[in-house]
Amino acid sequence: NMHPYKIISHQSLIERTMTKRVEFCKTINKMFEDGDLDEKLIIYTDEAHFWPN
Repeated sequence: NMHPYKIISHQSLIERTMTKRVEFCKTINKMFEDGDLDEKLIIYTDEAHFWPN
């Protein structure tokens, strides 16, 4: 007996999480500028999570 997954194509951003995301971006950007982080060493993945209904 199979059931389709519920697809959600977005994630709600609340003020608290938005502030954390902006701070993370500022920190990473500064690390790039200062040479503390090499963008060639970052591995990007296409991540997906599935939960049965």
